[in-house]
Amino acid sequence: MFKGDQRFSSQTYVAVEPSGLDPCDLRIQKGDAAVRELVGRRIPLYTFVMRNTISGFDLERVEGRTAALRAAAPLISSIRDNSLVLGYIRELAKMLGVSDPDEVAAEVKRVRSGARPHEPVAEPRRPEELQLPDPRDRRWEAERGTLRLLVRVPEVFSPTLNDLVPDDFTHPAYRLLFERISAVEDRTGDWAQRLIDEADDPVVGQLVITLSVEPALREPTEAYAAEYAAGVQLLSTARQIDALKSRLQRTNPVEDQPAYNRMFAALVDLESRRKRLLALATGPAI
Repeated sequence: MFKGDQRFSSQTYVAVEPSGLDPCDLRIQKGDAAVRELVGRRIPLYTFVMRNTISGFDLERVEGRTAALRAAAPLISSIRDNSLVLGYIRELAKMLGVSDPDEVAAEVKRVRSGARPHEPVAEPRRPEELQLPDPRDRRWEAERGTLRLLVRVPEVFSPTLNDLVPDDFTHPAYRLLFERISAVEDRTGDWAQRLIDEADDPVVGQLVITLSVEPALREPTEAYAAEYAAGVQLLSTARQIDALKSRLQRTNPVEDQPAYNRMFAALVDLESRRKRLLALATGPAI
């Protein structure tokens, strides 16, 4: 059906009756008004095909959105009327929850040029394949600094570890070490050595050794620990905001108003939390 549309010079639409009735049966069973309503709900053929194409992908994950984009981009690249291309690029970006339509435009351009796609993103390593994090990688600077304090001076954190949770840590080794730390209530005595002795993964044990001898940037205090913890939570909150915005962009506020309203309220709460964390994280220095 999609290839056949290439022969049409005018816009082609699709109207799907939810119960599967054809227009004739629909008119017989529900009357002329139902047929008019069906026609009123028609959507462009390209929109229909794009929705079906991306429906099989997990759009909650970056890898899923990337795969869906690569699957749908050839549909847009095949449109003969160039005046429609930009509009469908924006529509596909909204369907995918991609904030920048230029990402979609770049993929459509790549398909038209015949260039090969980039190599697929590697799946995250399993716990048994943990690697020591690079201490110079600034992406995980806040996570590393927080764990450094937790290993060396856990007493500067609250009993709930300043409300940190494992999902706040994105590097697998940092997350696993935090899980080990949060599972122990007694963090007194030779705490670092106990972590090393009880580590069931050599990478975690080596990480504890490294963190225990790394110098802190300033005198460890409760305020200093709060700044680091807020920095980790700030990045975690930003990721949640991005994911929620992506879901909002994929949700029709008219067709699914309750879900849209719930997500919008959650987004407002997350934005408020982000502002509070930002104020706490930007203390004298991290």
